[in-house]
Amino acid sequence: MERITPQPDITLVGAGWLGLPLGKLLVETGYHVSGSTTREAGLPEIVAAGITPFLLNISSLATNSLAQAYIPKRVLVLNLPPKTDDDWKNGVINLCNQVHQAGASIIWVSSTGVYGRQAGEIIERSQLLPERSGGKVLAVLDQELLQSFKRITVLRPAGLVGPGRHPGRFLAGKSNLTGASEPVNLVHQADVVAFITLLIQQPAYGEVFNLCAPNHPSRAEFYSWATKVAGLLPPEFLEDEPPLTEKRFISGQKIAAHFHSGYLYPDPYQMPY
Repeated sequence: MERITPQPDITLVGAGWLGLPLGKLLVETGYHVSGSTTREAGLPEIVAAGITPFLLNISSLATNSLAQAYIPKRVLVLNLPPKTDDDWKNGVINLCNQVHQAGASIIWVSSTGVYGRQAGEIIERSQLLPERSGGKVLAVLDQELLQSFKRITVLRPAGLVGPGRHPGRFLAGKSNLTGASEPVNLVHQADVVAFITLLIQQPAYGEVFNLCAPNHPSRAEFYSWATKVAGLLPPEFLEDEPPLTEKRFISGQKIAAHFHSGYLYPDPYQMPY
């Protein structure tokens, strides 16, 4: 007799570095979860986490629909590295439309890269001034998705760190680096997972939330420490000329205030890597 897989409560499009631990936690909480990968080699790890796996290239959804078996009853979490081609963008929009019409809500994981390098305190209402191609794609989609769908929340994580992403590796051995006194803007994997879980349990439709640890040591001090801890060559920074008068830091306090819940790892020096 053929085994019938129940329709998932939650579908994770992108069950990788962030989606996999999220899915594992959701399964342990009692949700039925499906999760996608683009590689067959990634399927066993998803299965081992108790997640129903499926292969998906998001660009294929520009002209096709997602199989009904993977349309979630409750929430679609989209967490994908951005691509610049139209098929990728249209695939994201078409998938969101299909899921939204089925009655589920959407959590779209974007990036603080949409703000570019503007100085000062960066909050969710700050102007979008992306400089890199990925940030430009995400900025357009952030706005388009918020305008098109009522049941959606946009998350903008800062630099992601955690297991397999030790910050000591980011700048190890590099020289002539600028921005010595610039604040670091990082968030730990566990905090992103925790806040997404809260949003699944307590939806906040139409909201945009930055995710960033509240402590911001300087780049020179932090990355010198991080490379030492990792046993790597330290980076070499140039002196800021002229000295920075207004430093760029991401505020991630809106979501903490919304849920009356602080960050698990507010201090980059205390984050487990």
